[in-house]
Amino acid sequence: MPTLAPRINVTVPKDVATLLKKKAKRDKTSLSKTVLDLVMAAMESDEDIYLAKLAEKRESESTRYYSHEEAWK
Repeated sequence: MPTLAPRINVTVPKDVATLLKKKAKRDKTSLSKTVLDLVMAAMESDEDIYLAKLAEKRESESTRYYSHEEAWK
């Protein structure tokens, strides 16, 4: 079935291709779906790391803390 989604070609070593095929078979999904799922998981992990670093930076920059009483006035 044709798709409107963009195609990206990736060359991987034979051992990686073998592992991807085994995972796809185990999960009963297509090879492309398996690779897409792994890429999406990696991107989410990368985003989490970036946002954690951003939060740490913001916490360290002139942070003002409020007491419970001040916050609920």
